[in-house]
Amino acid sequence: MSMLGRVTKGVQESPHLILLYGADGVGKSTFAAGAPNPIFLGTEKGTMNLDVARFPTPRNWEEVLAAVKELGEANHDFKTLVIDTLDWLEPIIYEHICDEYGTSSIEKAAGGYGKGYRDAFNEAVKLRDSLSFIREAKNMNIILLAHSKVTTFEDPATEHGYSRYELKLQESASVSMRAMWGEYVDSVLFCNFQTYSKGEGKGARGITTRERKMWTERDAAFDAKNRFGLPFEMELSYKAYDDAVKSKPNIEVDWETMRKACIDLLADCPEEKRKVIETAIEKAGQDALELKKVYNKIKATLGV
Repeated sequence: MSMLGRVTKGVQESPHLILLYGADGVGKSTFAAGAPNPIFLGTEKGTMNLDVARFPTPRNWEEVLAAVKELGEANHDFKTLVIDTLDWLEPIIYEHICDEYGTSSIEKAAGGYGKGYRDAFNEAVKLRDSLSFIREAKNMNIILLAHSKVTTFEDPATEHGYSRYELKLQESASVSMRAMWGEYVDSVLFCNFQTYSKGEGKGARGITTRERKMWTERDAAFDAKNRFGLPFEMELSYKAYDDAVKSKPNIEVDWETMRKACIDLLADCPEEKRKVIETAIEKAGQDALELKKVYNKIKATLGV
């Protein structure tokens, strides 16, 4: 049969492929524990108080790959694999590369000049491909957890740099673990405790509630994305995410109607955010899905 003869059409449902990152203790492991019949691979620190299945803590990179390989080949009833955490994996990969080259530093491995990071990246790609295999062969959800770090971002669109949260993953001039994992998944979700600002100028201070939230779209303060038109801000729980994805948001809404809805809400936006949102509306153009994302973000800003 020709390639055209094998063309299919329509929405295809598949297991979740999620990267959730945030500060230590915010509830990343608890989020993953809410997924269908999960098994955790990583350190036990984040799951000690959770009633979940977990592999023994791998002692080396070979044991990490072997655990994932066994999930793809053996008969079992697990429905979700949780990597806890991606940044925990990096030192294990570096140690593996250093052992191969007989050196104590990833900077010196493979002849130096960053070549050790390249080899480490290639090892991470092996894991990524194995995860893809078990997702398809075993119909398993894949949840990748990671920590966040605060960095200074020099935004070319603004006059000054500003602080933002990013994935605590390696990035060099030649390779980027952060980009590879971020591009691989369907959703990159940033999570944190809800924080408000009180006061102005130098007298302003942050007030943090115990309410745990996750954000699904990129913001000046963090990286995030999703392919489902999800609300910009959500409760930090697997059920909330799963329900929102399965609700199949109506992305076929007329773009003009969606644009008008954005503009109507914009009138109530704080002055300091209005220009940014106006730019986002113009950038979305006649793309109804992008306009819906802007609409959700405005609603989150207004708390409606």
